[in-house]
Amino acid sequence: MRIATVATGGIGGFLAIKLATIGHQVATIARGAHLDWINQNGLTLDGPLGRETIRSWIATDDPSKVGNVDAIIFGVKGDGLEAAAEACLPMLGSDTVVVPFLNGVEAADRLLKILPERNVANGMAQV
Repeated sequence: MRIATVATGGIGGFLAIKLATIGHQVATIARGAHLDWINQNGLTLDGPLGRETIRSWIATDDPSKVGNVDAIIFGVKGDGLEAAAEACLPMLGSDTVVVPFLNGVEAADRLLKILPERNVANGMAQV
């Protein structure tokens, strides 16, 4: 599968590493110094299984460079949701699922104001 993580922070970074480790192509969407770090060093997780490091299939601040993906892991901060959702539109195919991992239960409802209903799911993570 081709998967994009939007705002690749704690949850997005963790899931990006785990998904890439089992063979999925993972695009990481980030900005500024964080994006520079990802491009230079990849993503690293120090966990109970030891140190895991992956290189993204693509790391960018421009979702339009990614193309259609099968899934989008949406981990932006709440106040950035609308702008990030609009930026994700170029990655949507008819079967792309967008899974928000944000604090609060209203994230999917907020995404539905911007993204097609067929593309929006709901998510919960416990790491």
